[in-house]
Amino acid sequence: MAGEITVRQLCGKADPFEVVTGMTVRELKRKLHGWLPCEDESKRIKSSVGILVGDRPLLNNEKLVSEAIPGTEVVAFLSIQPVMCSSFQESGCKLEDLCVVEIPAGEQIEPYAFHGCSSLASVTIPSSVTEIEHHSFCGCSSLANVAIPNSVTHIDHCAFKGCSSLASVTIPDSVTQIRAYAFQGCISLASITIPNSVSFIGAWAFEGCSSLASVTIPDAVTQIGPYTFRGCSSLASITIPNSVICIGACALEGCSSLASMTLPSSVHEIVDSAFKGCSSLANVTIPNSVTHIDHCAFKGCISLASVTIPDSVTQIRAYAFQGCISLASITIPNSVIFIGAWAFEGCGSLASVTIPDAVTQIGPYTFRGCSSLASITIPNSVICIGACALEGCSSLASVTLPSSVHEIVDSAFKGCSSLASVTIPNSVMFIGACAFEGCSSLAIVTIPDSVTQICAHAFRGCSSLASITIPNSVICIGAFALEGCSSLASITIPNSVICIGACALEGCSSLASVTLPSSVHEIGDSAFKGCSALTSATIPNSVTQIRTYAFQGCSSLASVSIPNSVIFIGACAFEGCSSLASVTIPDAVTQICAYAFRGCSLLASITIPNSVICIGACALEGCSSLASVTLPSSVNEIGDSAFKGCSSLASVTLPSSVNEIEDSAFKGCSSLASVTIPDSVTQIRAYAFQGCSSLASVTIPDSVTVIADGAFQDCSLLTSVTIPNSVAIGRSAFLGCSLLRSSASWSL
Repeated sequence: MAGEITVRQLCGKADPFEVVTGMTVRELKRKLHGWLPCEDESKRIKSSVGILVGDRPLLNNEKLVSEAIPGTEVVAFLSIQPVMCSSFQESGCKLEDLCVVEIPAGEQIEPYAFHGCSSLASVTIPSSVTEIEHHSFCGCSSLANVAIPNSVTHIDHCAFKGCSSLASVTIPDSVTQIRAYAFQGCISLASITIPNSVSFIGAWAFEGCSSLASVTIPDAVTQIGPYTFRGCSSLASITIPNSVICIGACALEGCSSLASMTLPSSVHEIVDSAFKGCSSLANVTIPNSVTHIDHCAFKGCISLASVTIPDSVTQIRAYAFQGCISLASITIPNSVIFIGAWAFEGCGSLASVTIPDAVTQIGPYTFRGCSSLASITIPNSVICIGACALEGCSSLASVTLPSSVHEIVDSAFKGCSSLASVTIPNSVMFIGACAFEGCSSLAIVTIPDSVTQICAHAFRGCSSLASITIPNSVICIGAFALEGCSSLASITIPNSVICIGACALEGCSSLASVTLPSSVHEIGDSAFKGCSALTSATIPNSVTQIRTYAFQGCSSLASVSIPNSVIFIGACAFEGCSSLASVTIPDAVTQICAYAFRGCSLLASITIPNSVICIGACALEGCSSLASVTLPSSVNEIGDSAFKGCSSLASVTLPSSVNEIEDSAFKGCSSLASVTIPDSVTQIRAYAFQGCSSLASVTIPDSVTVIADGAFQDCSLLTSVTIPNSVAIGRSAFLGCSLLRSSASWSL
């Protein structure tokens, strides 16, 4: 770099101005906006104006109202790029090449003076400098140390921001303010002495100073601002004087080396995320002056083992101690009237807790995942157990709910796998969805007659539940309400119940019998699916619909009486009921839906009324004991595989209303000796009679135009077939019919 480089004040500094109350920031900027003069008029530059109130930048449409900001400094600063002296410009050097600077006596440092000088390693600041202006050395990533003279009173916002090589700074006792972002991101800053003259430390001032090991807050400071030391991961010690009344939001968040903390008695509030993520913090002393522990205050303090909350505290807000996995004990004083949602979620070591008498609700997720919580005392003041409030408290063995509780809402005790007993008071009117889901040790439950609804999943997976009393007040048993209660042997459903939801008793594999009251109008989807011990079911005349999968897999169900009130039997409704011997379809039913009786291997008799127009796909597939079936004249469709595998079916008469015999309709009916195909049939589809190994003869009427692939394949006893000349015969239609001989009009 040729010649001596001298940095001089080239840009005129704006004169102080009087703030006009009510003027918008946009109007103020317009007033100040203009050309800044310099010694060489040809190098004058355009300025733009920014406004700060305290540490907060104002938006264009916000108004400056003096009453709203008492005691807060209003600062206008000029957002400009510095113009270097002509000798520096003429040297051909770039701003980022600047390495060493000595500022002459008598000069000041302008805003942005050395902004982005990434090679600047050394700077000498004269005693004429009274303020380190905003962004003066911002981004000087090579600057390793700096001596600030006694003349300086303010270190402005972002003054040394991003000086990543800055290892130490001595701040003289002339300095009264360290403003926002002043040293933010100085990742090499290992030590700093803040003199007692400092009365204000701005927000984010030391954020991200990850090498900073200790700090002492001066006695004149009244608050540690928001984010001041956030991310100072090496900070092991901080001394907070009695002058401090507030620990700001996120002030010490992420200080992962901080092991202990004593808060002075002057502190009134621990605000949002103040100590969040202080993963080494093992103990903390909270003084009697504190009234609120705010949101996320100690969230993620994974080493915190115990906390004593003083009786001055009235509120523990949301997430306050969330994820404090080492917290084994906590005393909540009677002064506390509010515990926020998620306040102690994931405190996996917490063994017991007593809720104070003034608390009216246990908020959502408050103790979720407290897997060691074996005891909780809930006072009579509590009227609501919030959603997921005690979910996953897998060590909780018993709980007594006070008579003040009106509702147990969704997932309140979900996954409390050790919960063996629970007392539900008469005041409870509502048991929410998943309220006791997965309480695998719960053996007996008495529901009081104040309850009107057992919501979906309420007792799902309570595999030890052997007895449940449902009172006459209950009108609905929700979907999945008792699904998987594999020890439940009997249940009495009162006359008040009008709805049994989908899968309500699915998988209750010990349930032997059930009587449905006359108040029930429908049996929901999969309501009794997989009740493998169920031998009988009484369905009242009030039921109009048996929905999909209603009794699927009830392998012990030997008899069922379907009343004439039923107009619909859903798909798979009785599929796999392998003990069912006979069934009568009511007169109002119009179709036997797909898979309705598939796999009912002992079904020897089925009565199908004249109302039925369709036998659905696979409706009676695998009914291997069914010897005969009469299809009424109303049937016009026999679905795919409708009688497939009915190996005892010896004869079948198809009504003249049937137009097609669908794919695999009688496939594998190995006892079928004869079949009469009416002249209404136009197509015999693929594999319709494949494997009917007892079928000796068949007459195909003139109406048939297509015999599809494999239609009579492997009918090994078939010796005679009469086929009209106009029929199109598919490939392999008679393959394996070894006794059948060719006709003059077609070939095999």
